Amino acid sequence: EDPDPEDDAWREHADDEGPYNGDPYFHGINSVRGAVAEAVAALLFGDAERFPLLEALTERLLTDPMASVRSCAANILTGLLNRDETLAVSSFLRLIDTDDAILATAPVEEFIRYAAYRDVTRVRPVLERMLDSASDKVAQAGARQACLAALSDMIAQPLAEQALAGRVAHRLGAAEVYTRNIATAAVRTV
Repeated sequence: EDPDPEDDAWREHADDEGPYNGDPYFHGINSVRGAVAEAVAALLFGDAERFPLLEALTERLLTDPMASVRSCAANILTGLLNRDETLAVSSFLRLIDTDDAILATAPVEEFIRYAAYRDVTRVRPVLERMLDSASDKVAQAGARQACLAALSDMIAQPLAEQALAGRVAHRLGAAEVYTRNIATAAVRTV
């Protein structure tokens, strides 16, 4: 196993300064193991039936000790959603058993968006964790995902209402979604 990355260097500048802007994903894509995760994801997007060949490697990436590598591995699970939704979601729940910062990365948000569209009840605990996070980045991402989910499934409406009534980070996340979806009838009634 390649030692790169040896540590989560994105934490050194978690205040949006420095080479990774406090983003685990930016660090991950610039590491060997993160690049491997991106390559595996590309292979699965091309043909999800390759998964049995990549399953052992995928498991190692999903449980990598570095949140930066795990954020890249979220792309693998997005590619796996069409092949085996149950496995993708259960693997995702293990993937995010790490620093909350991973929840605000682009690949994790993308996975949540697709998984919530299919069955919001399966990712509801993740959305709740995000909304409850002390991190403004994570709370804002949680508000975005809760409001997006509520546009297609009324089950998520209480989470969207929580975002609308929450702190500034929550309201910013909600505003991002609603301003981009203003033409949608469901948004006009908010």
